[in-house]
Amino acid sequence: MPRVQTFGYKLPGMRKPDNIIVYPHAAGDTSYKFQGERCIGRVDRNTGEGVLYTGKPAYGVHLAFAKPITFSREFVNMVVEYAPMTGDHVGNVLFIA
Repeated sequence: MPRVQTFGYKLPGMRKPDNIIVYPHAAGDTSYKFQGERCIGRVDRNTGEGVLYTGKPAYGVHLAFAKPITFSREFVNMVVEYAPMTGDHVGNVLFIA
């Protein structure tokens, strides 16, 4: 069974790369939420527009303080590539339906 993976990336406002995980999203939704140890954000796969919060810690509540940003096409492509798919295994107990 495939496992959800992270990828390393250095986003604007960060001194060094962070390991990014992409959250599951609804079919047909173009918005992807992602999180690292020092960042959290949301990006639209079609436009590259989104929001980004950088700081430690970075949890869901910090999206309220996220600033608008246009992400690079390289980053957007990686987010889409690493997005969990139906049947992917997260940790020891969660399966993406």
